[in-house]
Amino acid sequence: MTTPPLRRRPVPPPTGCRVRMGDVVYDRNRGMVALVVDIRGTFARLARPGGTLLPALGERLRNATAAERRQLAALERHHSRAARAR
Repeated sequence: MTTPPLRRRPVPPPTGCRVRMGDVVYDRNRGMVALVVDIRGTFARLARPGGTLLPALGERLRNATAAERRQLAALERHHSRAARAR
């Protein structure tokens, strides 16, 4: 008795980035809120306060909630105050 061959579902093509430059997004892989500064194909480059640039997979990003936007704004204020205190 032979078993029937496995039927595999086709893998959908990458959807690319669903966000635009200038959007505040939440990166599900890193658990961080950041600003989109560049988009290349399916990847986005994110900027964190303090100047850190991070690559991110576009399909793992979602638009930030209001609370997450406030969190990023508070972090930006903290970094600017810390830079002035030096």
